Amino acid sequence: MTKAYDFNWQRPIPEALLKGCIFDRWEEEKEQVVYEPNALFRVDEYGFFIYWNSDGRDGQVLELSQVNDIRAGGIPKDVRLLAELSSKHRYGLDEVSLTICSGTDMVNINYTHVVCPDPDTAKIWQAGLRSITNNIKANNVCPATCLEKHWIKLGFLVDPDGKLPVRRIAQTFASGKTEKLVYQCIGDVGLPSGKNDVIEPQEFTLEKFQELYQRVCPRNDIEELFNTITEGKTDYISLKQLITFLNEKQRDPRLNEILHPFYDERRVREIVAAHETNPENIKEGRLSQGGLVRYLMSDENAPVFLDRLDMYMEMDQPLSHYYINSSHNTYLTGRQFGGKSSVEMYRQVLLAGCSAELTVQAHFLQALLQAVSAYLVLEASSKRSPRPSDDDDDDGDDDGGRCVELDCWDGKGEDEEPIITHGKAMCTDILFKDVIYAIRDCAFVTSDYPVILSFENHCCKKQQYKLAKYCLDIFGDLLLTEPLPNYPMTDWLVLLKTDGNLRGRSQGPGPRQPLAQPQRSQAQILIKNKRLKPEDEKRELELWRKGQLQNDDDDEEKEDASVTIIAPSEEGEGEIIEPSSPTQENPGSKKKKVEAQLEEQLAMAHYQYTGATVHVHPVLSSLVNYAQPVKFQGFEVADERAIHFNMSSFAETAALGCLKSQAIEFVKYPPH
Repeated sequence: MTKAYDFNWQRPIPEALLKGCIFDRWEEEKEQVVYEPNALFRVDEYGFFIYWNSDGRDGQVLELSQVNDIRAGGIPKDVRLLAELSSKHRYGLDEVSLTICSGTDMVNINYTHVVCPDPDTAKIWQAGLRSITNNIKANNVCPATCLEKHWIKLGFLVDPDGKLPVRRIAQTFASGKTEKLVYQCIGDVGLPSGKNDVIEPQEFTLEKFQELYQRVCPRNDIEELFNTITEGKTDYISLKQLITFLNEKQRDPRLNEILHPFYDERRVREIVAAHETNPENIKEGRLSQGGLVRYLMSDENAPVFLDRLDMYMEMDQPLSHYYINSSHNTYLTGRQFGGKSSVEMYRQVLLAGCSAELTVQAHFLQALLQAVSAYLVLEASSKRSPRPSDDDDDDGDDDGGRCVELDCWDGKGEDEEPIITHGKAMCTDILFKDVIYAIRDCAFVTSDYPVILSFENHCCKKQQYKLAKYCLDIFGDLLLTEPLPNYPMTDWLVLLKTDGNLRGRSQGPGPRQPLAQPQRSQAQILIKNKRLKPEDEKRELELWRKGQLQNDDDDEEKEDASVTIIAPSEEGEGEIIEPSSPTQENPGSKKKKVEAQLEEQLAMAHYQYTGATVHVHPVLSSLVNYAQPVKFQGFEVADERAIHFNMSSFAETAALGCLKSQAIEFVKYPPH
């Protein structure tokens, strides 16, 4: 970086976590139960790891960059383990247990359960761990810090005697390297190199590890670069050569020369002093090959703008001035056809979606197609993989978001509980109320910015009332049910129909009413669903209170696309394929697999789309405010009406067409 930048990625570690505490650890994986009593849990001083050890066991480590949530509670299913833990602890297990959720993606989550000595300790550790996880800055540290991080991790993986097994070090470099080479390099740096040898921790210094790294993974490309700069004449880069290299090769020529000036002698000497170890070279402003390696691995050469990991944008604009990362089919852990739905996906998306440091989505078109009337800024978790587009089959990983989708359908059970699933796409079902609980628990753990629930509503009025009731009862004050003060929902124009054309008439003097700023609706949940006209909503609410509301659903009136699968019958006519519960397949039956694949391909080829119902229960309608979907009638009409709480969805082809023909109008849309 042309300007020196102090990248402070560390968060303060609570004293209780540094000191550590004795917990009982247990894990359940299918039929296997792991139980480790009386383990000492601690967090390292940098906040990289939570690590633990107990008598007679090797040390273990959990990387905090992979921890996405720490939840209260956790009861084992194993009866014997439950009995043992219950008898050992005088408090209820739900009061003293924590569940640490971790994983490298959003689908394959590992659950590590710990039982604390008392409820207060559980609360301290839950709050403490949450304060240092989801640290976007720590996930963007430079390679040099990553190397130190790995060295720290190896120091925790000691055997029961407190010594570091050589095989642990060898496993670090196992990928792409021969075992013989790794053990040889360990011996070359002066460490014990037998497979069964152990090393005293104080002997395994950071310098030794860095030397070992350079021997096992030599950077021949950097050596070639060094020789090119020095022309092979010296064992150092002179001050003049270094200035030339930094300005002509390292500096991005697109940068503004005032904000990002060229490297000068003063700045280059600062770089040399920071990365060179030879005092004579520092004095002369020269850089050795080792110094060049350290410089290239430092924060000076980060692949991202480190200052953009902080909150650097103004957050006092109307909500519609920002992009949102809108999660499509949030509930799916895999394919859109025959996939598995999971409540956990809502937790993962919200936990990964945004934190105190915000980043605007850089790809305008992607954001435009996903949510052209977006309402907020969100931060994508650098450790998560984005979900493919709607046209892709593999929807396994979802980039985090502040807008999640709920495809709501009528439940078929006796209790008629509304469900969330992918239409009739043979995906599994999850209960709507379970999703609402999950959203309540995770919506504002990593961010206070508002969350939008995008309902794709296929329910009858009776079950729509349940949707509304669950939202009111479970969310409580988190649900934004009324317009915010100073941001009323009054239409700027009264629409008149004259000679078949829309005309507008101002309701009064003053500027157009904008949407609220993101911080004005912090820690609030908004519902996006069709809303009835004010007079219809009022009339139907009165009828509902009197018990006279008719359930006049008409499946022929639909809006918004959702999937229904039609397969041709033997007579050549289409028939609906209803979702079915999964059955166990004979692993040895190749014929069944082929038939299943053919059936799936046939069904996918006959996708037909049915939309969400237009018959909305008045109670659900009354919960909708700043996110009201309407049919798009053109940019001119939208600008004339200037209703700031209206939004529209676009098919990809339509959006691309508008972008090509009316780019300026598209950028200005929606009105605010």
